[in-house]
Amino acid sequence: MSQLAKLIPSLFLVLLTTACATQTYNPFRIDRDVFFEKTRAIALAPIDVQIIYEGQADEKQSQSNLRLEETRKKFESLMTAKLSEAGFSVIPSKEYGKIWDRLVKEQGGFFDPGTGKKDKAKYEATQKKSVKEISEKFPVNAVLYPSVVLVKVRFSGGVARWDGTGQLVTGSLESIDSLTGFLGATFGGGQNMYGTTSGMSFGVQIMDAQTESETFYNRGGIQLLLILKRLGAFRPMELTPIPIEELFSSEQRNAGAVSYALEPLIKKQSK
Repeated sequence: MSQLAKLIPSLFLVLLTTACATQTYNPFRIDRDVFFEKTRAIALAPIDVQIIYEGQADEKQSQSNLRLEETRKKFESLMTAKLSEAGFSVIPSKEYGKIWDRLVKEQGGFFDPGTGKKDKAKYEATQKKSVKEISEKFPVNAVLYPSVVLVKVRFSGGVARWDGTGQLVTGSLESIDSLTGFLGATFGGGQNMYGTTSGMSFGVQIMDAQTESETFYNRGGIQLLLILKRLGAFRPMELTPIPIEELFSSEQRNAGAVSYALEPLIKKQSK
């Protein structure tokens, strides 16, 4: 492939082997009632994600980075609205980000200049210091680390399903429940194929500010990164990276991913 999409979040990149759970998934890492008793104010950490396409012109990459910055702001706005709806007080990511950036600068980063490898111990130590400082500055009980997560997704019958969403493997961003989606899955290319492809999900990890332990993790599917496409009249369909212009281009999908990831927090009064 001439273009290879690389997804590089700086926080909590997770590569999953499957997006299909065989059991009911519980996003709470502690007792659900205890979580809500302890967690009342949440500080957001920044979403730091870069999308790099090999061989892309610098000007186009710059334009993509600007669009990604707008996407980060939209994701934070969506998170803040959902968390506020659930009754949490929310500290914006710029507050945690200022602390994080200062501590990283003070220690000269995490990566060994010789090997290029990240020093895990230094990273975790800086994270602990950041959590300590943000909880001293604001009355927060937890820090939420949002991330764009790279996942492997199973597909069959022309449809990929993962993390609360579905998409035609031919790349249409229309809902698979819509008429367009139904027709695409029924008559579009790839309906007789099955296998695995790559997609993105929105991940939410919440850490207790006092115990520094994970108390919640969930994710919502965003969109596919690799779609089935016929690159020539007599060639079979093959997995191909989507155009960079299509990354995060569906407001409906972005909002749906955040809503699905945070839904267990919104339903705290339902049980």
